[in-house]
Amino acid sequence: MADAQGFDVDVARIWQTGMAYIDRTPDAVLLDAAGRTALVAADGKIVVPASYENVGLWTKDGGPEEGRESEDPTEFYQPGYEIGGATSRTVALTLAEDNEMVRWLDTGKTPVAGEMTVGGGNDHRFPLLIVQKRRDGAIRLRNGYARVSEFAPESADRGTLESSVATFKWSEADELGDDLYWERVVPATVTVPAG
Repeated sequence: MADAQGFDVDVARIWQTGMAYIDRTPDAVLLDAAGRTALVAADGKIVVPASYENVGLWTKDGGPEEGRESEDPTEFYQPGYEIGGATSRTVALTLAEDNEMVRWLDTGKTPVAGEMTVGGGNDHRFPLLIVQKRRDGAIRLRNGYARVSEFAPESADRGTLESSVATFKWSEADELGDDLYWERVVPATVTVPAG
């Protein structure tokens, strides 16, 4: 309800929680129209397909951080003239866990028991599903092809949580000549599963 100045904090978009999932199965594809509809069950709960794996816990302040990666602009010999570089949409998550999934996001390799997995970058492209819940009960769903464009462990300070920031670059539609990203907001109160 709006106050005397017309402000209504109940309609402010305040994010409460969320989950991220990836599909590492060979030849994985994005959810089709039926799969998108099936994400929200009749009882209002989110139902994630079995092929999608949870990437793990995020830090409290590590929710999805939207961004753009830009290529260098083309600058001309005459000062003041340039053409901007292409940009790609990104989303970064600050991951709290150090598990097999986080190591795979860093290296692109599945660890072998008793061996250390050394990085080299992750060149895999996979479907990424991000589910976020707002205070007003709305749910934001995003699904698209993505790659890990940057993986940066945060510093390990005594007494603090050591986390890693994984930046996912959404594939652009012209990269594969297909519809590679979709997003919708479900304005109903739903329950985001714990894992």
